[in-house]
Amino acid sequence: MHNKLVTLSDQRAIALLFQQANAASNRFFVVKARPNGLDCARFVFAVGKRYGNAVRRNRIKRQIREILRLNLESIEVGFDYGIIPRRTCLDQPFVLLRDALLDCIARAANINRGAKA
Repeated sequence: MHNKLVTLSDQRAIALLFQQANAASNRFFVVKARPNGLDCARFVFAVGKRYGNAVRRNRIKRQIREILRLNLESIEVGFDYGIIPRRTCLDQPFVLLRDALLDCIARAANINRGAKA
């Protein structure tokens, strides 16, 4: 198991993830998950211009990366995860975002595990 955050960079894999993956969502995030057949979890973030200027967009991405880094061992491997923050996550406390994101990731993995069975 990797102890480092692995980002998904293959454009075709990213397109498949956002088009075909099952999603779980809550008030702050939409998480799409798709099995990748690997022994690691890979992540991609989609933070568009509607979130504000570059400072705000980068802040959201830094917060998401830190949540993932601190909780990597509790995230199920074998999936590609696409994380789309909602505008409601702007200016929210870190702890609230952490709980919401981890819950959404776990539910997205469970949906996919159920679909494979």
